[in-house]
Amino acid sequence: MAKIVPQGAAVIRAHLEHLLGHRERDLYRQTVDYLTGEGIPVPEHETVGGRAGVTGTAPAGCPGSAVRNIEAGPPAAGPWTGSGLGHWPVELQLVNPRASCFDDADLLVSGDCVPFAYADFHQEFLRGRVLIIFCPKLDSDVEGYITKLAEIFSRHAIRSVTVLHMEVPCCGGVRYVVDRALERSGKEILVDEQTITLQGQVEKGRRVRRRAPPGRH
Repeated sequence: MAKIVPQGAAVIRAHLEHLLGHRERDLYRQTVDYLTGEGIPVPEHETVGGRAGVTGTAPAGCPGSAVRNIEAGPPAAGPWTGSGLGHWPVELQLVNPRASCFDDADLLVSGDCVPFAYADFHQEFLRGRVLIIFCPKLDSDVEGYITKLAEIFSRHAIRSVTVLHMEVPCCGGVRYVVDRALERSGKEILVDEQTITLQGQVEKGRRVRRRAPPGRH
């Protein structure tokens, strides 16, 4: 804070909102205590229920993870080269399982690295689908991912699931998360699995219809 304060009220406000947005309540209170102790006014900042100062409460989440629907731009002349992204956020850790974008959706579940390896990701896979991405190797809360994805399957009528992962073995965990989530939800959904090579090619995929486990409806 000793470094942030000289940058002015706007930077202090942004720092307070950043801490609240990421639920760093202890650091937020320490920041307010520091400002108060130094006799520095606490700038008005965004909190749940509007704007507040010292008495503000923590917001529901980071503004960058707020659910948004993205309108496609006007069609361009010639081959389509635009973005196929129709919603935000896309990281599984950040998505809201209650979001309306999942209603009657064709779901695309992808490893984080796939869009960088496969040049036609938007045109061939993303367009017309609802995207979820994560890394099964680096992301630690795999069980939490299974739970959240199972909730998406349970709450919404998902028409199909396309799974994309890299050819490296660890990326196969994307399919593992999808399979466990389907089992937990008891849903029967068509799964189209595709593997992307390190050279940016698509290996031959396979289509599997998951069956609801015994005793589930």
